[in-house]
Formats: sequence, structure tokens, C-alpha cells
Amino acid sequence: MNQSIKSARQGIVWPAMPDPMGAQLLAALGQLEQSQWWPKERIEAFQRRQLKALIQHARENVPWYRDNWANLPSSESLVEDACAWHALPLLERGTIQANEQTLISERLPRNHGSLAIQRTSGTTGEPLSVRSTAVTRFLWLVYGLRYHRWQGRDESRRLAFTRLRSDSSEPLIQKRPVWGRPVGMLYKTGPALQLDPRAPVDEQLRHLTAFRPAYLNLYPSVLWELMLLADKKGVRLPHVRGIYTYAEPVDPDLRELCRQVWGVKISDFYSTRELGAVAMQCPQSGLYHIQAENLLVEVLDESGAPCGPGETGDVVVTPLSSFGMPLIRYRLGDRAEVGEPCPCGRGLPTLARITGRTLNLFIAPDGRRIMPHISIQLWRSILPVRQGQLAQVSPDTVEVRIAMDRAPTPEEEVALKQLVLKEMLGYPYRIEIKRFNELERLPSGKFEAMVCEFAADCQNI
Repeated sequence: MNQSIKSARQGIVWPAMPDPMGAQLLAALGQLEQSQWWPKERIEAFQRRQLKALIQHARENVPWYRDNWANLPSSESLVEDACAWHALPLLERGTIQANEQTLISERLPRNHGSLAIQRTSGTTGEPLSVRSTAVTRFLWLVYGLRYHRWQGRDESRRLAFTRLRSDSSEPLIQKRPVWGRPVGMLYKTGPALQLDPRAPVDEQLRHLTAFRPAYLNLYPSVLWELMLLADKKGVRLPHVRGIYTYAEPVDPDLRELCRQVWGVKISDFYSTRELGAVAMQCPQSGLYHIQAENLLVEVLDESGAPCGPGETGDVVVTPLSSFGMPLIRYRLGDRAEVGEPCPCGRGLPTLARITGRTLNLFIAPDGRRIMPHISIQLWRSILPVRQGQLAQVSPDTVEVRIAMDRAPTPEEEVALKQLVLKEMLGYPYRIEIKRFNELERLPSGKFEAMVCEFAADCQNI
């Protein structure tokens, strides 16, 4: 960050004297500046201390844990004994939905502030309602500031970002005078351009060209469409310094396309509505650093054992500051690959990549779970696809849904079917191709490139 901190005292420019909230944000951020360089053993020791306090609070103040954990080992044993910890059952999304009220704390620790409801978009099925305290929400802001600092953004410049409009009477594309929270709380920022992901892509590109942003903060699916259209029309955005993605998995082909078309690399921010920042890409290596000061993240294989570097499994998270509604060993519904220690020197654990949603795993007739790999660039080597989606609609049938400006030829359909079977599925499904003018987004504005639709089993893995 290159701007001076906003001072709350008239006439005092430097050293700045921020308001109380700004001072607390800076104090917490200063601690994170130090802890990120700790060795992993020290980080893990502090995690255990915080985890003990969380578990003890849950057993004393949360009805669900009081009833279901009555016969489990002591809080200290659960934290210090790896076998006892891994024997704990995972907290599933359905369990939270069915026991929402009894998972809320009856009493909060002193000075944790009021409870607020965080509602997920329902990407994995029914929406989920989670309670957060003021302390939890404050920490989410701190990790947002950490990400800006890691990426070295100059907040005085212009930002364009993907966000659903909050009111249906508002335009799909609108200018904002400042960036907003958390950066706007501490710094004087440049203007911003808000792009609803449902806005026509040609309109988004036109506004971006006129707005001349330095930074783009977009859904990967929105970025895909913008890049393809920009490449087709020869549009360049020379003022763009950085591209930042969130909310959806990032395909390696998209990273390469950004380098080719606009000469800028992507940095991804892995977060969820109910947990805030989970992991963010290292500016040096590109690995995803888990925000271990606030979350205990496990990646587990199908037997429930921890995955090692290079292995992919289910993401299980324990938010360490969530005293309003403790979510201990919460299966998030995402799949990720464990990373090696980062060469940057930070002791924060890493993920190599986030591979997708558990919901999107296809089910082979023999019971195997398959994570398809979709590549728009490969598809475009055969025909001019703007959007693409693989959807399992029956145990042995996959629909290839494409958005393009004309119907594919019979030869293109044959070639596309062969490509999908060979490169993306790993199982001889029956392939059906369907063309659309546009593929629909979810109510959240996100786009699912892979979906399992044929049975309830796909929704409850």
C-alpha cells in the first residue's frame, strides 16, 4: 500500500492518528506481519492454545456440543492428541442446517460484540446461516488488508470489481467513489467500478475500457468471458497492473490467457461467506497461504486421513475465532491439493491449488467419484465456445453445454465429444451436446463449470 493512512485528527497529517477502529486494524495487521514469518511449529503452538479456548467455550456454552461431546476426551486431550482429534466426527453442512439454533452460543466471551447472520449463497445446495461476532467480522477485515498489502496495491488508483447489485433498481454496472471496506476505512482510495456478473459481457468490457482501472477483482468466469471478447476485438487495457480473482476456482488456462492478452498475472483469494479468508496466493511463489492465525485447515482423503503435499482431498476448517457459532471440523465442501512449504519463508501452511467443489464430483456407475477437468481453451481449439459446462444428468450420461454464436457442425460435435472423453472425464460416459446463447449463472452470480444433477447422492457427498 502506497498511500498515507487517513488521520482522524484535524490538521495532523503525519504521523497519522486514525480513528479507534483504524488503530485496531493496524495493530492486528502489525501482529500478522510478524507471525507470518514464524516457523510452522510456533504457529501450530499458538493454534493449539486458541483451539483449546474455543473447544472449552463450545462445551460450556453451546447446547449442541454440550450434548454431543459429553463423553469425549478433555479439551486438552482433543487438541494435544492427534489420534483423538482425527477421531472427532466432521461437522457436515446438513448437521448445521438441522441444528442451527443449538449451535449458537448461549453466552459470548466478554467484548466479542453482537451476533450477525452470514448466509451462504447455496452453491452446494440449501443456503446455510452462520452466526458471527463483531470480533470475527473485524478479523475478516484484517485479513482483507493483509491481502492488499501482500499484493502491493496502490489504493489511490482505480479498481473494478465483480459484485451483485444490492438493489434490483440499481444499474448492473455502476461507479463508486471509493473502494469500500476494508481499505477505505484506512486510506483515501481512488474510484471503483462495480460490475454485476449478470451484465452483458460486451457492456462490461466497454465500461472497463472507458474507466481505465489499475486493478481488476473479478470472478474467474467473468474474467474468462472478458478475456475472450477482448482477445477477439483486440482490446487491451494497458493501465491494468493486477488481476485478482475470488469466489470460483481458477483454471491454469485462464492464467495463461491473461498473460498473453493483457500481460498480467492472476492472484487468487480463496474465501467463503461463512469463514472469510481461507487462503491467499503468495506474491512470490503462487502457492496459497492458509490464514493459520485464524483458521485450522485440514485436507483429508476419503478415509479421513490427512493428505500430504501433492495429494488432493476434502477441505475441513475450524475457524478459531468463531465463538458465536463454533464450527469445529466443518467440512467446507471444497477440494484442494496440499502444497509444499513455501520458498518465500513464511511459516503459514500452503495449498497448491483449489480444485473445485465436492458437489461437482461426478459419480461413475461403479461408485467412483470423478473430478472432471474442464478447459475452455481446449474446447476453443475445436469450435468458438464462449462458455462451457459439463453436467452429469444420469449415471452414464454427461451433457456438454456450450454457449456460442452458431450451431456446431457435425464434425465439430464428433471432435468435441472425443476431446471431452479423452481429456476431461476419465470414464466412457455417453456424451450429449447442447448449445445455448448464454449459460445461466447461480443466484449468487457465480458460474458452475461442472455440475452433478442426476441424483440426490450428488448433493450430499
